[in-house]
Parts: sequence; structure tokens; C-alpha cells
Amino acid sequence: MAGGLTDAQHATAKTEFYAPRIGAWGPGPDLPFPLHHAMMVSYQNTVWVIGGFEPQGSQIYGVASARVLHLDQAEDAWVDAPPLHHARGAGAAAVVGNEIVVAGGRTAGTSPAEVIPTEIFDGTSWHDAAGIPVPGDHLAAASNGKYLYTVGGRRLEVTSNTAAVQRFDPAADRWVQLPAAPGKISDAGAAIVGGQLIIAGGESIGTVYRTVWAYDLASSTWSVLPSLAAPRHGLGVAAIGSTLYAIDGASQPGHNASTRTVQTLTFHS
Repeated sequence: MAGGLTDAQHATAKTEFYAPRIGAWGPGPDLPFPLHHAMMVSYQNTVWVIGGFEPQGSQIYGVASARVLHLDQAEDAWVDAPPLHHARGAGAAAVVGNEIVVAGGRTAGTSPAEVIPTEIFDGTSWHDAAGIPVPGDHLAAASNGKYLYTVGGRRLEVTSNTAAVQRFDPAADRWVQLPAAPGKISDAGAAIVGGQLIIAGGESIGTVYRTVWAYDLASSTWSVLPSLAAPRHGLGVAAIGSTLYAIDGASQPGHNASTRTVQTLTFHS
């Protein structure tokens, strides 16, 4: 975990790492600056932090960042990588094959705008790809190694959530619309476990969800899984083997009530 909001007015530069074998968290090196609504992926045997919002004075959204950082594990420090072409926060990213794919998100300032172009990092440089058909920020994303899947998101405001499910094929540079999610959702977490795209938590107008949905990639059908123990949005979701981890997030709408909750859901074949 890296950066994030601790409350409505404060972001953090702190990082933490979890070791599943011993079930313990430990501190990592601080980011060079406080950052929230960034994207994170595991790539080239280390952790990458992409974009996000950098607070400026009393403005928590401040500016959208184009910076890309990766962890130099030998030096225990964050190192700059080639920046995005399009600064964005609250976007989505995942590793597809040997590339990082970034989609969606928004800019900051008095007139924020949706970011349309998709960007792909091949290990050396970024290039623009086909724009996402249903733009949105606070969308969830995951990859099965061949495609990037995005779910939900909002059109700048939580009053404009979408239920869009979109699949991007980097090899063909093409987006495809898939069956919509069971409800309009933003700020959820996503991961793929056992051929299922899992969507956990999220928020809508005045409501935080504890729902967990599963989209079967083979049959293109949705189902409902056991709910989170408590509603959360803005949570981190990751899969290690057959176990899904739902980490942190906020229990109230907006930027209030950050939590330190970690829950797991284990899938049995």
C-alpha cells in the first residue's frame, strides 16, 4: 500500500508491505511526496506507483500527477520512471502480458476533465492507445494477462456512476463492451481469481457498499459472493493465489472515516 487519504484534508506519503507467510505488516520507504488516488501495479519484480493527485496547500486534490515511481528494492527507495503522457488521478491500471496499461481517470483544478486516452508502458516508454469508450474516474480494473477489464467509475461526480464493463485488448488496440455490472458503482476494488473478475465494495450517492460481485470470464455472467464484513470504498483489492485481500478504504461516503481493515476471501476449487 502506498499513499492515500487519511481524512478529508490530509494525504500521506507512507507505504506499508504485507507478508502473507507470516501475516504481518511492515513499513516501507516513504514516497517522495504525499499522494492519493494513485494507481499501483506489480511489474518487473517490483512495485510501481502511477499518477494520482498531489495536494497543493489547502487543496487536497491539488494537481493531477504524471509521475511514475518504482521501488528500488536494493536501495529501499523510490525512483522516477518515464512519466505518463496524460496526468491523471483516480484512474485504473493493470499489467497485461509484459506491459502496464492505464485507463480512465481525471485531471484536477477548477475545471477537471476526464482523461480519454489509454496509455501503455512497454518497459521503456509510454505510448497512447485507443481511448476508453465510456470514460470515467474512480473505476476498478484487473487483468487476466491477456486483457484489461474495467468496471464502473463515475463521470466526475458520484451522482454519475456507471455500470459499464469494458475490456481492452492491447494487442489489437481495441475496446469491447461486456455485460453491465449488477449496479452502478464507483470507487470499488477489483482482482481476478480463478477466471472470475471480482468487484468488492464501492460507493454511490450517500451510500457505501459491502457487496462483492463476480463476473465469470468464460460464461459472461454475473453472480453475488459473500459480502464484506463492513461497507468500504476506495479500498485496495489484490489476489495472492486463491485468496482475495480487501484492504483499507473508507466506511463513509466521500473522504471521511478511513479504515485499517483487512479482510480475506478464499476460493476453493
